[in-house]
Amino acid sequence: MNSVKELQEKSDLFYLSMIDADPDGLMGEFAKMLGEEAAMKIVDIFGGTSIKIPSKEKIRKAVRRACVWHDAKNGVSLDEICFRYSLSLVSATRIIDEWDKLHQAVNGQKEN
Repeated sequence: MNSVKELQEKSDLFYLSMIDADPDGLMGEFAKMLGEEAAMKIVDIFGGTSIKIPSKEKIRKAVRRACVWHDAKNGVSLDEICFRYSLSLVSATRIIDEWDKLHQAVNGQKEN
């Protein structure tokens, strides 16, 4: 059975090998944060490709648009949506239309 020290050395070697393989990238940090198994799963799935991670602000805005669309699909009036999210009628309608298209593309079907 491996001692704690041996396991730590193995983990440290894996972390260093990720830094060696990807000196300017995130693999070392992924290995440190997620562990060897998850880091290798990332390599198995995305190895050789570039991954762009959006900023928190971009994700926050996308979540807000998702909430607008979700509210509209659950019967919240456009007036209430505009008030709730400080949007103009045109902006709210555009978001809902864009998310309808996104939803249809992801699900491969058209909803009424």
